[in-house]
Parts: sequence; C-alpha cells; structure tokens
Amino acid sequence: MRIIPSSQEFYKFVHWIFSVDLSLTKKNMPRLFTQAMGLLTLIAAGSFLYKSMASRSYSLSFVTSGIKNIATNWFGSRKEDTTTSVKSDDTKDESSLIPIKQLTDDEKKQLDGIFLLYLEDNNDQEYITKCTQFCEDFKNNHSLKSVVFSPTTYTNGWTYPAIVVTSEKSAVTLFGSPTEKTFDVYGSKTITFEKLREDEKSQVAGLVASYRNNIDREIYDAKSLRFCEYFKKKYSLAFVQVSHITYPNNNLTFTTVDLVEQQDAEVRLKFTKVNVTVEHNDPDGLLAKFGEYWKKGAELTMARKLQGVKNNPEILHPLFGHTHQELAPYESIFSNGVEKHSNELIAIFRGDSNPSNSAKAAFLLGYKGKKEGNMVVAVLQERMQDEDQEIRNNVLRVFAFIAEYHHAIQLPLDKILPLLNGPLTTDRNKAAGIVCQYLRHQKGEFIKEAELDEIKKYIPTLQRMEQLNQPNNRLWAKEILKVLKDSYGVDINKSEKS
Repeated sequence: MRIIPSSQEFYKFVHWIFSVDLSLTKKNMPRLFTQAMGLLTLIAAGSFLYKSMASRSYSLSFVTSGIKNIATNWFGSRKEDTTTSVKSDDTKDESSLIPIKQLTDDEKKQLDGIFLLYLEDNNDQEYITKCTQFCEDFKNNHSLKSVVFSPTTYTNGWTYPAIVVTSEKSAVTLFGSPTEKTFDVYGSKTITFEKLREDEKSQVAGLVASYRNNIDREIYDAKSLRFCEYFKKKYSLAFVQVSHITYPNNNLTFTTVDLVEQQDAEVRLKFTKVNVTVEHNDPDGLLAKFGEYWKKGAELTMARKLQGVKNNPEILHPLFGHTHQELAPYESIFSNGVEKHSNELIAIFRGDSNPSNSAKAAFLLGYKGKKEGNMVVAVLQERMQDEDQEIRNNVLRVFAFIAEYHHAIQLPLDKILPLLNGPLTTDRNKAAGIVCQYLRHQKGEFIKEAELDEIKKYIPTLQRMEQLNQPNNRLWAKEILKVLKDSYGVDINKSEKS
C-alpha cells in the first residue's frame, strides 16, 4: 500500500489548506478547524525537515526556493530590492561580519559618477584615479579589508554600479541606483530610451533578464516578438528589434532597441532576398564541425579563457583562433576540408534552404587563405546585403578581419558604407570596424579621394553612433572620427547630410 502521497496529491492538499473561507458560519466552522490543523501539520513537518537537514549540513537552497515559489504563485511576485547588500557567505549572521548594510545617497552619487567614467573608457586616467580613491576611502571609513568596484547586470535585467566589500570573514555586494546607461534606442530622432514609459523600460529590462538567464530560446523569441510588435504598432515603425550584447571583459549586457522609421525604410532596409529550395549535403561534415567549433569558442570566450586571437597569416578569418587546446584540432580540419570542398562550400554559401548553413560556409571560406583573398571577397560580397542577418553578419566579420590583417586585399567599400546606418547594432559595429581599419591601414595605398568623400558623407551618422551607450557602436564611431580628423585633416564639424 502506498503511504507517501504523490506530488499532485500533496499540491492539492497544500492548495486546500490555503483556500480559506473566513466566514464564521456554523456550516463553515468544521472546515476552518480542519484547515487550521492541516496548516499546523504542514508547518511542523517543514520545521522537522529543516532541522533534520541542517543537522546534516545539507544545502537548504532548494527548500527555500520551493517555499519562495509557492509564495510567489499564491501571493504575487515582488520586485527584487538590490539597493541593500547581498551576502556571499551565509555561515553567520551578516550583521556580525559586515559593518555596512547599504550605501548612502552621497556614496551612490559618487558611484554613479565613477560608473559613467568607466563606461566612457575604463583605461582612462581620470576613471582609474577616482575609482581607486573612492574604494580606498570607503575601505578606511568602514574598516573593511578590501573594496572592489564591480558593476553588475542583475537578474532583473538592470545594470547597477556596485562594489564588492570584504571583511575578515565575509563579502557582500553593495549596489548603487539602477542605471539606464546600458540601454539605447537607435534609428529615430524623436524616440529615445529616456522618453519611454516606465512599463516599456521594464519590458526591455525583462528581455535582458530572459536573455541573460538562458531562458528557452523559443520562449524568449516569443516575448521579444510581442514587445517588438507592440512597439512597431504604437509608433508606426517599419522595423523593430531588440539587440543584446554581453561583453566578456566585465559581463555587462548592453541593449539597443533598433528602429527603422517608415520614411527611412527604403534606404535602411534595402536588402536582397535569395529564394532557395535546395538543401546541400554537408561535405565531410564541415558544417557540423564548424558548429562544434563555434559553440566551444563562444563558451571559452565568455569564460575569459581566450586571450585574444593569434592570427595564422595564411587564414583570412580564424574567428576564435586555434591556440587553445580545445580549438587546435579544428585548424587542419577546416584548412584541408575547405581546400578539398571549396566549390561545394561556395554553392552552399550562394544558396541553401537552411540560411544557417550559408552563414557557416561564409566563415569556412575564410580558410581559403590570403592568396585567394580577392576571390573570397568577390564571392562573399554577393550576400553582404542579404536580408538574413546571420549571413550578413558573418560576411561582415570576415571582411573586418581582412581589413585589419590583410591590407593588400581590396574590400567593396561602396557596399559597406550604407551599413554604418544599418538597422541592427551588429550591422553598424562591423561596418564601422571595417571602415576604421580601412582608414588606418590603407592610407597611401588604396584609399582614394572619392572614397574619402563617400566616408565623409557618413560623419553625421557616426556622430549619432558616438552618442550611444552601446560600446561596440560608440567606440568604433569615436575612433573613425578621430582618424578622419588626425590623419586625414577632415573638419568633422562640417559635413554633408547622410
């Protein structure tokens, strides 16, 4: 005979206990008494379980999280309060270990100022000086062992300036005020993130939380689509997409709501569509192998285990490189495989019923080597303005590497420049990277006056990008404007309207 109740029976029992009718009628009194006894039984059982597990030094996290989930489901969720400390050592009462519980308003203000300097340039001397001084003063004022500036994108999707403070026996994180400096809206002269309603800002932050918490991709896509459709309809826009970039060096996530207004759609959404129904075979499993390489490389990057990509001079685009032991075996697989199956890969790139295969083929063709660089560029540029953003992105990534390391190979600048004002964050950052490297390395070799004149037309676009919070747009735009001014003598304050 089964004595232990099933999870469904237990759930019904608990739900019955909390479904209390408080009317003190004669009919209802026996039910109230029985429910009260059931509640006391549940509390006693929980207390016994807690003490039993605690005596065995077991982790209680799953018990407390279960109780929290029940409370949330029945009584509603509560916004997480991150303005106080978060304990990282639960062996003793926190108050006996850390003499400071939260920041004062003045300390938050100082922390905000340091964070803004950090976002601008975390190698800048002013940032280093002010950050060092703040941490040292805070440590001395509160008798702490150490204080480390550590901005954090929290589980609610907002980014907070924060410090990790350590005493002799414990460490906690103290949070400042949530900042909007990791959010942007790009593509409109009138819509800015600051002007959004609070509930709209919260929806964007919620998407960041889902993205960072590795929520199921289909669930995230559905949430993102609902927001984008709402936003598109509300403001009568031609295009809306939310773009997240997480930076491995600090693990902060920056988010851009990318927009295209109706009057700009003809120019900014001018992409080509390739209608293909053919699904090609995977030659010697190269596409599958590249998928493995991509997954491993991305994981190593986010874990900060790749110290930059050391370029093999014969490879046009090694992506994550092959110096790490987990990635080393793939170099010969790709180099030999591409040499053997280049025609098949070109066919896959030009058109496969699975666009992701075409995107992988773009990267693999980078293993043809610099001697065939001009041929590779000629093939890849056929789809650099493709409506599929993954294909477009991969082509631009190959071109960006060529612009930086293979200066003798000519790139189609006329097709790259319009993507400085592309609809997506990932269009703009790669186009800007290519243009910047092109200006740096090709002066006096290939750069022509006509090309320079075309670049100058995009100065207003670059100035708008320079105002963004998104680092991979802002920093490239800032550098291009600097190179134009310092190396080419361009007056960036006098430019044609782009």
